[in-house]
Amino acid sequence: MAGGWSSSLWENMRIAVLQDRVENFAAFDRAVAKSEDKISDANWAVDFIWTFYLATMGGAKCLELEHLIGSFEEEKSFDALVIDANVASQRFDYYGDEDSQELFEKFVTTGDDRNIVKVFVKGHQVI
Repeated sequence: MAGGWSSSLWENMRIAVLQDRVENFAAFDRAVAKSEDKISDANWAVDFIWTFYLATMGGAKCLELEHLIGSFEEEKSFDALVIDANVASQRFDYYGDEDSQELFEKFVTTGDDRNIVKVFVKGHQVI
């Protein structure tokens, strides 16, 4: 199984969202030429939440390892990142009034290793 050309989970998630936007925008652009549809009516099927699912539980299911990894359920391997959405020279703006979903989207779409403050693998902090 392959998720893209990068070894970065986040980069492959971004590529999936971008690819969906390109394909749907092209289809929507052709439809607009024939109707009065608005861009807000476009169907953006692949968003940051769906790509995160695909990168975590979706990948675990694909490998038939969902009983061991892919979510934060009891008895599963605890692999996680602790993210700080307000670090120096990061790639996105932090205003302080964003809800958790908006901050997660900002990190998924533009965050990088500067935002990662802790890494856990099999329950042990490694960074």
